[in-house]
Amino acid sequence: MVGCYEAELHDDIRVAAASNYETILNIGSAEGYYAVGFARAIPMATVYAWDVDETARRRTLANAERNGVAGRMVVSEKVVPTQFAQFEGQRVFVLCDIEGAEFELLNPEIAPALRNFDMIVELHPGSDRDIDLFINRFEASHDTELRWPTARDPNEYEVLARLPLFDRVLALMERLEATPWAVLKSKFNR
Repeated sequence: MVGCYEAELHDDIRVAAASNYETILNIGSAEGYYAVGFARAIPMATVYAWDVDETARRRTLANAERNGVAGRMVVSEKVVPTQFAQFEGQRVFVLCDIEGAEFELLNPEIAPALRNFDMIVELHPGSDRDIDLFINRFEASHDTELRWPTARDPNEYEVLARLPLFDRVLALMERLEATPWAVLKSKFNR
């Protein structure tokens, strides 16, 4: 492990982990890296991890068991906007990476409870998915900042030192296209 994956979020993740949220919603949990990490970092939190991929859900559960947090995790296939209402009144943090579906799922007009949740959302813009429109829908309820992927220095990581430069650069590439993260802090959840 190099330790640079999604480095632009490291400070925001540390702040979230220190915020003692009651509930963590990890939408698009993949193998459970963030879900399990938050369960370990916030021992009193219940963590919900959703992923449409069955293999990802199995890996999330296996990682939760290996890390001793399976008893505080709920792993499911899919979340729908109406489910957010069940978390109303709780201190909630959402981490969402669902390859473009965030534009449909995370809408406070459809799911008003979202107005009270702090969130970090990877935005996957496309012809029908506009970043500004997404940010604007939360303007009244959230303070929002965008985090863009930053360049990684291939010479900065000792574990890569023995590789040729080209291989070091490839090892640090996360995606072909840069996608920003929206960090949304609820104005009501302080």
